Amino acid sequence: MTPSDLKAYLDNLIRKNLQISTMIWGPPGIGKSSIVGQIAQEYDIDFVDVRLSQLAPTDLRGLSVAEDG
Repeated sequence: MTPSDLKAYLDNLIRKNLQISTMIWGPPGIGKSSIVGQIAQEYDIDFVDVRLSQLAPTDLRGLSVAEDG
């Protein structure tokens, strides 16, 4: 998928209100995060850039919490 294809794909998801998870995979430095950031800005959507390679599983799931003792 080219950068322009990605932009059109994301734009389509938002315009059609398709609330599906999307994983964007590719080599570093090709503009994946920049494209998502641009789309988010165009539609006034909050954008948080999460780098999975820099996180531990507990960063996403959180720690276990005991209930009732």
